Amino acid sequence: MEQQESDELQSAIATYMPDRQIITFSAAMQVAPRESSGPGHFTGTHIGYFFHEWMHYLHNVSTGHGITAFANLVELWSAFRSTADSHGFGQGESPSAPVEEFMVKQRLELLVTTRGSRGGKLPAWATPDRCKVISHAPASREGYGRDHISMTVEVSNAEGAVTTLSTSLGAHEILESVAYLLEKRLVNALDGEPSPVPVVPYHALVLLAKHVAPALTEEEVLICGLGSLQYTFPADAIGHLFSECNAAADGAPVRPRMHELIVDHLNEHQMGIQRCLDDMEVTFPSDAGFGRAAREVVSTMRRNINARLVSPFFEFDLIDKVKAGGIQGFHVLMDEFMKAHGVCSCKQERPGFPDDLGRDDLFEFAVAARDDDLNQARRIMQASFEFLARHFSMDGTLRSTQAARLGPCLFYTSCRESVRHERGDDCRNQPWLAAIAEGHKCWYAQGVLQLRPDHPAPSTCSTTA
Repeated sequence: MEQQESDELQSAIATYMPDRQIITFSAAMQVAPRESSGPGHFTGTHIGYFFHEWMHYLHNVSTGHGITAFANLVELWSAFRSTADSHGFGQGESPSAPVEEFMVKQRLELLVTTRGSRGGKLPAWATPDRCKVISHAPASREGYGRDHISMTVEVSNAEGAVTTLSTSLGAHEILESVAYLLEKRLVNALDGEPSPVPVVPYHALVLLAKHVAPALTEEEVLICGLGSLQYTFPADAIGHLFSECNAAADGAPVRPRMHELIVDHLNEHQMGIQRCLDDMEVTFPSDAGFGRAAREVVSTMRRNINARLVSPFFEFDLIDKVKAGGIQGFHVLMDEFMKAHGVCSCKQERPGFPDDLGRDDLFEFAVAARDDDLNQARRIMQASFEFLARHFSMDGTLRSTQAARLGPCLFYTSCRESVRHERGDDCRNQPWLAAIAEGHKCWYAQGVLQLRPDHPAPSTCSTTA
């Protein structure tokens, strides 16, 4: 259940996996060329791609929506542990520890709401100037399962023929629209033009704004989108924020009004957010596998929320710094940004076949990330969450590992471990078997073993705002 990725061009260049916190760069964008000790050559467009994907990571670790999503994942992780055996393999629901106690169905619904796309893409030939929202139905939810705005859109082709289609705007479309608007702002600041992208999801927020708040500028739409991410359910919030911003646009400056509104919202929910962060922090023992990495994520969230209380739209400040530093200063600035706001892992794809041993490289973009022990912990955390996701069922339950989704290890194309050579079929289909194999335990094996129920399950938290 990953955040749906982009159009063919964008996804061919870079993608982001939110619950793994990994940015992947394709062979078409050599950020970390193997033949050189330094970074690859960046154009303004490449900087835009990189910034877009890092914005997704940043919004995972600096917003109410992102904190809710991660807390929900941690609680699903804990629920799964109640079903696991001594190897970390899930046994399905257990009479002695029923997963209903952990609200698994509701949490899986919340996972879909916070990470999934509602679909309804418009034709590939459609452009923003040929699309017009003619009606919309405000966001509604049943439990955690629904949070989107249904839109009816008129789409005109080059000959003037009009087609009426339906699409949706939910958390995914808001996240993508916001990241694209920030990417566009950055690339324009470097005297470039961003690559064309589909209307849905990248222009969906602007499209809705033209219908409900036509007086707003693109920057004001972006400010509303950024503000909505401080709510658990952004699509619930966006209509209210558009209305507030539209009213302010009538006379008073928009940005100060939105600054006040979002800071007040964060202050109102500050105790709940901090309590949730505290609960997540104590979930993982300090000496256990990815515990250090998980606590670092929580620490990053805490630091970023405090920064939002002072400057709720600090993305604009980051872009201003990149503009001042130019393309040549981007690597130094990204190190500064990651040190302040958080580090996610990166993978560089290389030409070749997926089964090629060690085809790709995992790397850390920033000097601030070059802590080998912490990076090892990150890999184990990523593997554990990936293994967990294989057990999610459409009926709202956790499957047993025996019925888990087959597929390659998260690190399959970058692994150089001997087990990858000796047990390639397992790594390609059932990587969790490494947990019961003899000898050295790879990252995936350690991630599975972290799910053994050998310490108490944590308390739950709620950041709904």
